[in-house]
Amino acid sequence: MTWTTTLKKSAWLVSLIGLLLFVAVIGYQGIGSVSTAVAAVGWGLVWISLFHLAPLVVDTYAWQILLDRRYRVGLGRLTEISWIGEGVNSLLPVALIGGGLVRTRLLNLARVPAAIGGASVVVDLTLAVISLIFFSIAGVAVLFSHALPGHTLTQLLPGLLAFSLLIYGFYVAQRRGMFLALARRIERLSGTKTAGSLSIDAARLDCRVAEIYERRGDLWFAFLLRLLGWVIGAGEVWLALRYLGHPVTLVEALMLESLGQAIRSAAFVVPGALGIQEGAYLLLGTSIGIPPHIGIALSLVKRVRELVFGMPALLLWHGLEVRRFGQRPSRKPFIVGEGK
Repeated sequence: MTWTTTLKKSAWLVSLIGLLLFVAVIGYQGIGSVSTAVAAVGWGLVWISLFHLAPLVVDTYAWQILLDRRYRVGLGRLTEISWIGEGVNSLLPVALIGGGLVRTRLLNLARVPAAIGGASVVVDLTLAVISLIFFSIAGVAVLFSHALPGHTLTQLLPGLLAFSLLIYGFYVAQRRGMFLALARRIERLSGTKTAGSLSIDAARLDCRVAEIYERRGDLWFAFLLRLLGWVIGAGEVWLALRYLGHPVTLVEALMLESLGQAIRSAAFVVPGALGIQEGAYLLLGTSIGIPPHIGIALSLVKRVRELVFGMPALLLWHGLEVRRFGQRPSRKPFIVGEGK
């Protein structure tokens, strides 16, 4: 059995486990009560979906800042690319990295050199995770002060510290030529005897990543924008719960969104965090007095929003690729390695 076959079987097994957990959580709380609550949202789903544009634009602006000034794409076009990348991550079993690869691909089609586009995506993803850690800490503080006053934040410090060290290690690896080292390892495993194009492209990517990290002002600005994007995203939870008939304060919505996103990110191996997200909102909602079936309904509303928001993005991506392959090159083709 090859490594690829094993990986595919593992992915199917994890997907099946997630699906069974998803069905079990909803079934335990009663499909009727959950579906009734979701149906009560009605046209509110349109406003919830439209509201999601706000954090998407803020996150895209943060990404735009990281791009090399010589190749910066307009905010409108870049938001379109971010939208597609988010749709890929939300609706396809790609473990949160597929969207980044698609964003790099679409930047390349927009005539941004692959090394420059790829580096901006890598650093953007790193900042997204770091800002999510800070956002989650705020959510934990709210949870402990409002819902679990008898507990202390120090009980979660070991987990937060371990996660922070993991991200710091990823940052250090980027600064020390992670992609070139990985490319050389792949070439050795594949039996390549000379430095091929994979190592060359990886070296360019490492160089571009290092250049972005040297722009401290842009990094801090992009980080703050990413953090702002997470905070604005809490408005989606606040709005959804109002339509579900169980309004909460903005602070409580922040807690639900921050910890819900943290749990979903931690469960990246399960496509769409099926079952995990539902269980998270059930438990987090119960801690502030939200009925269990409403907590699950909140998760389902977010999933419906992902479908409403993400399906057109996937269709747009398909259209862009079809149009790209249907065009005949009328000028010098764009070389991936250019712009070194």
